[in-house]
Formats: sequence, structure tokens, C-alpha cells
Amino acid sequence: MIDIFSHRAIFHGVENSKKGIIYCIQSDFGIELDLRCDYRGVYLSHDLSETGELFSDVCSFLQDSKSLVALHIKELECIEKTVELLHQHDVKNCFLFDSNYEYILKKSSEFEVAFYANSEPEKNNAKFFWCDEVKEKWYSKNLIKKLHDEGKILYAVSRELVGPTSMPKIIDDWKRLIDLGFDGICTDFPEKLNEFIKN
Repeated sequence: MIDIFSHRAIFHGVENSKKGIIYCIQSDFGIELDLRCDYRGVYLSHDLSETGELFSDVCSFLQDSKSLVALHIKELECIEKTVELLHQHDVKNCFLFDSNYEYILKKSSEFEVAFYANSEPEKNNAKFFWCDEVKEKWYSKNLIKKLHDEGKILYAVSRELVGPTSMPKIIDDWKRLIDLGFDGICTDFPEKLNEFIKN
């Protein structure tokens, strides 16, 4: 079964919100969230914002949920505060990621750190890989199989997260990612992907 991640917990066009997180949990979708920090603490937002919901206010929902949570660290100075909140609220069903794998790994004791791969990855100890082809086309069945044989769990981002596209092209890309053997897909359209997989 393919894991479905809701990109930024999108819900009715709103990203990184408590309502979206609750909806994802109720729908058994994985959740991808963007984390930043300011004078208020760690907050949810892809871009700088003074109105992003505080991460501490949503941790109680994540605490007992079965949804896997991918925490995209948008500012490296947020890592220690994020880890502190995860410990404080006993949130365990998550992993952290950003392009600076080694730095996050050093700062996030006891939590999984995914390797962000936008090109063919070099050998490393990460269990999770967060994959896209923004930089270059690098997916192949042989490579995906090789990474699976090494015990890696591979999540790919859907085509619409990489650039402008159409729904038919997104669906074609879902087919490709599933055929390649990815373990999960992160998308702006989790309900449609769920429907596609079921059919």
C-alpha cells in the first residue's frame, strides 16, 4: 500500500493549519508540515509569517495519531526548539528533513531524519528518503530496488509540487511513481490520489 502525504496538510486550499492536520488524521493521510520560528516559537508556514499557527498548539493532535508526520525544517535554527516540543508532547510518529541532512542529524537526537534527495543519493545511513526530480531526472526501477534492498523507505513528491502542470500529467506521474516502487507520495491532492490507488 502506498502512503499518501498531504502536502502542507492542505485542506480547502489552506496550508499548514490545525484544521488540515485534523482532517489528515481522520482520513489516515500522512502529513507534511513546514516549520519556521520567530519570537513566538516554532510555527507552521512555508514562508515567513506573523500569523502561522504555533507548532505547540498542534502537537497534542499529532501525539496519539497514526499519521506519519514529515516535518520540513525551513530554518535550521528551529531544530532544537522543534525537538524540544516533540519530546515535551511525546510525539514519536515523525521524521525531520531539509537539504542539510548532516546538520539536522546532529541536532535531532532520538528522531529519524530523512535524507532529501533531488539527485541520485550517495550511500548514507538514513532510513527515510524524501525524493524529487527538481534538479535532475534520476529515478529508475533498478535504483529504487537497490535502495529498498538497503532498507530505505522512499517518499516522492508529486509532479504539481515541482512546477506548473495539469491533472492528467499528475495522474500519469502517480502511475510512474507507483510503478517505480516508491513507498509513498506527497501531493496537494491526497483524496484524488487515494481514489486513484483504490481504482
